[in-house]
Amino acid sequence: MDDSNHKFRIARLDRFSYPMLRSKLIDLYLFSFTTGEYAQYIDSHTAEKTIDVLFENGFGNVVLDNDQPIAFALATSLLYDKEFPLAEIKNIQAENTIYIAEVIVHIDFRRKGLATALIDSLLERIDSNYTGVVIRVWEKNIPAISLYQKLGFDPIANISQNKMSSPTEAFQMKKIYLYKTIRS
Repeated sequence: MDDSNHKFRIARLDRFSYPMLRSKLIDLYLFSFTTGEYAQYIDSHTAEKTIDVLFENGFGNVVLDNDQPIAFALATSLLYDKEFPLAEIKNIQAENTIYIAEVIVHIDFRRKGLATALIDSLLERIDSNYTGVVIRVWEKNIPAISLYQKLGFDPIANISQNKMSSPTEAFQMKKIYLYKTIRS
């Protein structure tokens, strides 16, 4: 994967690389969620806790551009997603399903295939005990929904979440869960 002035490289986040990249990943997470068209308010402590818990309970990959993180994805067992409407979707077993919890690409590097490469690289790492993958996205994020559908994910459920637009103002965010079978 090469872009004219950039040397993109996908690396695994592991117990050695994660601590070295942690602060930059948190900065990238905060920048991605708190700016732009889909902006919301997230305090730094919440971002740190979210990223740390996902890494501790799952796995991830990072895209480096000249050794600087510009994108990353984190996944864990669906058992860790307490908002998934498991009771409504009888054909999905949380213990056999991976949840791609975060796919973050810096705005300056979008539309270069990085999200696809990250998702593909995560799928390659999934243990053979897992039969499916779930990903969740804001219903207004049409580019992400289109990408996930192009990658073979199909919508299976919707939820509403309370999010913050500022430290004191909340709003409702409707999310779509999409599912992909990876082995039968």
